[in-house]
Amino acid sequence: MKTISCDMYKPSFTKVVSNSFCEINQITVDGCDPNKTWCYIPRGTNATIKVEFVPHFCSRHVSMDMHVQLGSNKFNISKHIDNEACKFMTCPVESFIKNEYKYTDTISRNLPKGMYLALFVMREDINPKCCFGIKVGIN
Repeated sequence: MKTISCDMYKPSFTKVVSNSFCEINQITVDGCDPNKTWCYIPRGTNATIKVEFVPHFCSRHVSMDMHVQLGSNKFNISKHIDNEACKFMTCPVESFIKNEYKYTDTISRNLPKGMYLALFVMREDINPKCCFGIKVGIN
């Protein structure tokens, strides 16, 4: 089975990422200009990300891993990330049926200020299926 890794992508806020398991049609973050390369989010505020995608797989249950990365250091986006993706999208996931993942959380006040790659990986069991990233500035 082919696997994917976020490492193969050079994320930007406006880049649409596709792979053999998933087509990402649109990524939006409330309060961020989709025409900009970077999305700026203050610590301690709520942020909502919405991803419109077409999966090329079927699954009854998927999870979403989320973190920000600065160099080789990884940080949690918030204190209480809910990885149960089916709470924030339609499940079961059906192949070639458009779906939307929408998640809101508070950006951790403990997250150091800086420019990060925010990486998201949707998994079926342990297998990565959809991967996307955005550039975020935490201030």
